[in-house]
Amino acid sequence: MYFVYVLQSITSKKYYIGQTDNLERRFQQH
Repeated sequence: MYFVYVLQSITSKKYYIGQTDNLERRFQQH
């Protein structure tokens, strides 16, 4: 299963949009 996610940077307030098949691994990479 694939997931689409949106993250917001605390410092710059920019949004990052991505996709992954492993949410736990992807969040560890951020």
